[in-house]
Amino acid sequence: MDYPVSVGNVLMRSFPRRYLPPVYGGTISGARVVEAALTVRDAATDSNRFSGVIPAGLGQPQISAGRGALYCSKDTRAQMAEVLHYAPGAQARRPGSLPFILQTLQGKCMVMLKPTQDINLVTLDGAEANVQQFFNSLQRNPAVKTAMSALRYTDITQAIFSPTDYAAARGLGLGLIGNPGIDGLEIGSARSFETTDDGQSMSVFKSGSNVLVFGDDQQTLSHRLRIVSLHLIDPGSSGRWRVLTLQPNTLGDFAVVSETPL
Repeated sequence: MDYPVSVGNVLMRSFPRRYLPPVYGGTISGARVVEAALTVRDAATDSNRFSGVIPAGLGQPQISAGRGALYCSKDTRAQMAEVLHYAPGAQARRPGSLPFILQTLQGKCMVMLKPTQDINLVTLDGAEANVQQFFNSLQRNPAVKTAMSALRYTDITQAIFSPTDYAAARGLGLGLIGNPGIDGLEIGSARSFETTDDGQSMSVFKSGSNVLVFGDDQQTLSHRLRIVSLHLIDPGSSGRWRVLTLQPNTLGDFAVVSETPL
């Protein structure tokens, strides 16, 4: 199940704009961009599917490995599905009623990344025979069978990809995170959306792949990933929204290289 991501591969990642200082004079501190984009922040939260804490339940205490992951995507379909899934209020809205795309994206920053060295991943692509064998061996374990029965799951993949319960996926993820020979996880996106934007529909179905790069809580993974470019939606001094693309300059800061009005 080993699958390397090489230094030539491109990954995409989004993160909340609140971690990034405003653009001043057309530049942002390179150190601040790296800290904002590459810091592991989910090790102690109950938010992501494969990393974070396992909440208390079935007579067991809460479990935390003190490690988490940077969630990245290998293509735009998986990236957009993740962004739309975590848009404010997305879970409470009816399908097709997500907000105008500007409202969804203005609170996000996007970065294009490349590994600084090969990253050794475990792939959980369900189409591979050895992955199915791995899942089958998991669900034959007596403790796993007992937990699945208590939670009314008939199949381990049903538990792992539950839209509301991350306990099984997070237990699997924390087990992989605890293995020093594994740098991360590659898996197909579990998200899909049909949205409307000013009367125009857009479908983002379950497709594309996500890459989780493991790290310690609050660790900045600049030793594994470098930022090629930063993309954000900014109001500008006139208040008119624009898409800014920033790239590293000779001083190590990120400077605006293109500006597209919206």
